[in-house]
Formats: sequence, C-alpha cells, structure tokens
Amino acid sequence: MQVIIDKHSLLVLTKESGLKRLKTPFNVICIVAVKTIIVGDKCEVDLVIKCSVYRLKYRIKGQLYPYYLFIVCIDKVPP
Repeated sequence: MQVIIDKHSLLVLTKESGLKRLKTPFNVICIVAVKTIIVGDKCEVDLVIKCSVYRLKYRIKGQLYPYYLFIVCIDKVPP
C-alpha cells in the first residue's frame, strides 16, 4: 500500500459526509493547553507534517504541535 503525504491537506472521516480532504489553512480547537495556547482556543493550521514520534504534527503560528492536542473543526456540508 502506498501512503501519500501531503503537507497542505489532511484526510478526515466524518459521520455526515464520509472521507473529506481539508486543505490548509484549516481550523483546530485546543483540547490540552500547550505553550501559549489554552484549552478552547481556535487555531489555524498552515502545514501538516509526518512525524515518527507523534504520527502527525500541525504547524500553528510557526510552531509545531502534536496533532492529538487538538480537534479538527469541520464545517457541515449542506445536503
């Protein structure tokens, strides 16, 4: 199986619309406080990077953070 890494998008699986590609920039919400980002802050991801330790990292305001500190915001797709 070939895995294609795209630094400017993320594939997510949603209940409503199935598989969806989010292109950067996309928004995330912090669920674990880290550095200057507090829980509940909405942040913009401008780059997605594969990481051997954390699987994925998001670049937010020029800093890299593990993906699991955030939840991805997905706008509802009209029917």
